[in-house]
Amino acid sequence: MGQAINTPWGALTPAKPSAVFGNEGSGGSRASREASARGGGRALPGGAHRALTLGFALFVSTPLYALSVEDCTRTTHISHGGEADHWDLGEGRVMWRDWWSQEGSATDITVMDCAPGMALRLRAAEENMNARFPFDRVDDALKVIAKHESGARVFATLERMADELDDFTRDVRIETLSDETCACAAFYPDARGDKTEFVLG
Repeated sequence: MGQAINTPWGALTPAKPSAVFGNEGSGGSRASREASARGGGRALPGGAHRALTLGFALFVSTPLYALSVEDCTRTTHISHGGEADHWDLGEGRVMWRDWWSQEGSATDITVMDCAPGMALRLRAAEENMNARFPFDRVDDALKVIAKHESGARVFATLERMADELDDFTRDVRIETLSDETCACAAFYPDARGDKTEFVLG
């Protein structure tokens, strides 16, 4: 990519601004919108009625809006955990963090190539999650990702990132996902291929 990557938390240039990395949840949802229609008391001619019925059927079968990256910032585990800070890294690659904050807290980072469904996942911070000592290496992890992403993509492989991140973060792994993720659906919907389509629930 060859571009400088700078953010408020130290590493990457977002395609769209997002929240700041942290362990707190920012799972706000889009405000619901309601529309009401008033009809007259006059009957419609047969042809107009059929056209109106067909038009309404097409309307309700079409999504009201395309999935946006803001939709992906949400609570996924009843106030205890969620996803936030979704970023477009360019060339079909995205990144986000998963947060958890019940009794203990944790920050996991995922870097994903959308088309093949390959995801690099790692734990960058945790406290009181288990018997392990608490740690916070979020900034260091983001610097490593930024370093790789600022060069040519051919060299910025998930495997090379994983090798370096494994030195100081935890639970580093690369997985192949069969389901589309929210960030990929928002930034790269054409990269879905045969993966199960992401549906916001």
